[in-house]
Amino acid sequence: MALGIVYTASLDTTAKVITTIFILLAIGLCYWSIRSLRKAKRDMLVTVMHMFIIFVMVSVAIVCFLFSPKKYVLGNFDIAINRPIGDVVIHVKDITEIRGINPGELDGTERTFGVDGLFGYYGNYYNKRVGNMKWYATRHDNMIMIHTRQGETIIISPDDKDFGGRILAKMQDL
Repeated sequence: MALGIVYTASLDTTAKVITTIFILLAIGLCYWSIRSLRKAKRDMLVTVMHMFIIFVMVSVAIVCFLFSPKKYVLGNFDIAINRPIGDVVIHVKDITEIRGINPGELDGTERTFGVDGLFGYYGNYYNKRVGNMKWYATRHDNMIMIHTRQGETIIISPDDKDFGGRILAKMQDL
């Protein structure tokens, strides 16, 4: 992808609260488990249980952070959704429709395999009216729906409300 314009992807209040609560809970559980491990001496069950707690909490935090969207980059021919694990690229020529999402339009959406608040909203979702969707969002406002030639429905949420209009302009230039 050529250099492009970077658009921020900040967390909404709900995602900030969920992320903060999870991190505090993880720190507390890990601290408690480490203290319990010191007291466990040679009790194998207690040792395994607390090692498992530490492993799960740290793993969940790392995996969720790695897959969370951090920013969006609009290039001449594509959109990159920047994530620590790797970018997701949507070619502008593959976009068939792009539009903002109206309040309430995604009511009843179910998460089928994704994260709903920890470092954002990303993964696979389903809605009876829209069908299957891939979300790469960090907030519930400013959501943009992208339909591709491949039949994918992608949801993004850049902080800039004019992002969709800029993509439409790129589509017309092609």
